Amino acid sequence: MKRIFTLHTMAIAALTALAILASCSSRDSHRKAVAVSLPPQASLLREITGDSIDIITLMASDANPESFEVTIKNMRGIADADLYMKVGNLAFEETLTDRISQANNSLKFTDISQGITPIYGTHSHSAGSPAHNHDAAHSHPAGHNHSTAPDHDSSTPPSDLSDSSDLSDSSSHHDHENLAVDPHTWTSITNLKIMAANMLDAVNDIDPTNKAYYNANYQQLIHRLDSIDTAISSRLSSSSSKAFLIWHPSLSYFARDYNLNQIPLGQDNKEMTPGQMRDTHERAAKEDVKVMFIQQNFDANQAQTIADELGVTVVQINPLDADYLRQFNIIANALAQ
Repeated sequence: MKRIFTLHTMAIAALTALAILASCSSRDSHRKAVAVSLPPQASLLREITGDSIDIITLMASDANPESFEVTIKNMRGIADADLYMKVGNLAFEETLTDRISQANNSLKFTDISQGITPIYGTHSHSAGSPAHNHDAAHSHPAGHNHSTAPDHDSSTPPSDLSDSSDLSDSSSHHDHENLAVDPHTWTSITNLKIMAANMLDAVNDIDPTNKAYYNANYQQLIHRLDSIDTAISSRLSSSSSKAFLIWHPSLSYFARDYNLNQIPLGQDNKEMTPGQMRDTHERAAKEDVKVMFIQQNFDANQAQTIADELGVTVVQINPLDADYLRQFNIIANALAQ
C-alpha cells in the first residue's frame, strides 16, 4: 500500500511540475516549436524548416535510446512545444506521451515512422522497444529493395505515405506476436525519405504560412537523399563482401536497403557464449566479412580482441550523430573496402 501511495504521489508531482513549466514558458509565442526525440531526427527536420521554427531535441547524441528515462528537463522541453514528433517504437516516447497527454491535451503528436515497413526480432521487449503493435504492417525484411520504397513526386510532397496497408502481410500476423520492432528506423535513407514526408505534413499543419518554403526545402532534401542513396549503392556494388558484424544490431534497416547481412555479436548487453563465438567465426569466414561496427559506448579493447579473433577491422559508428550523412559515409566506406 505504501509503495502504491508513493508511486501515485510521484506521478502527481511530475504532472504538476509539467503544468507549472508549461505556464512559465519564456518562448516567443509567435514562433512555432517542435520537440523531437533524437539528434538525427532534429537534423532532418531542420533541412525542411530552416530557421523558421524552434527545434527541441530531447536526447543527446551520446545517450542510449533503449535505456533512456524521461526527466523533468524533457518534460520542460515538451511543455515549450506546439508539436512532438515521435521517431516511433521507443519505450521512453510512449512514457513521455502518456505523461504529457494527461497534463497538456493541446499538444499535438505525430509518429514519423508511419509508412515504414518494420523489421522484427532484432530486439527483445526489454531492450526498450515497445511490444508489437498488432495494427502495424507485418512485413519481413527479406526481399526488400529500392523498388518497394515510396515514390516521391518532387513537385507534390505526398501526404499518403503513412498508409502502409499495401506493404502488410496479414498471414504473418501470429509470427510477430512476441517480437519487438527494431527501433533504429532512421539508419536507412529509404526510411528517412518517409520520415521527411511525415515531417513535412506535420509542420505544414502547424505553420501553414511557411508551407511553400517547407515544400521547396523538402524537394531539395529528397533530391539530396536520392543522390546519396545512389552513390552508396554504387560503392557497395563493387564490394566482394555482402555481410558485416556489429555488436548491437542497429543497422538492420541499412542492411535491408542494400541487401546486406547484418551479423550481431551481442544483444541486450549479453556477451556471446564460446559456442556462439565459434558459430559467428565460421559464418564471418563463409561470408567474407571484413568489418565489425561498434558504437561509441562499447569497450574498444574488448572489441579489438573480438576483431582479432575473427580477423576483421573495427569501425566505430554513432547512430545518434546529428550528422547522419557522415555516419552513412563512414559505414559505406568501411563496407566498400
